Amino acid sequence: MIFTIALAGFIAAADTDSSYDATLDAQFKCPQELPSREAYVQDLVNWMGLAKRRHPDWTNERLANARHDMFVKHHCPEPSSQP
Repeated sequence: MIFTIALAGFIAAADTDSSYDATLDAQFKCPQELPSREAYVQDLVNWMGLAKRRHPDWTNERLANARHDMFVKHHCPEPSSQP
């Protein structure tokens, strides 16, 4: 019972995560949406720069987690194993 209550509190906290940033979300693109690897690298650099400007207190780990969260939220397909 206590575990269930604790889990419910954790889920509620995750749903209202104050680190969510609608601007970063709007600027995110799945790699497959971009025409080339070069375009992906440039998009990644732009997104990371924006994230660091908006959240200078975020650690590199938090930044990487935010990027990963965008992949999940946007349902990006798994990268192809082919070059």
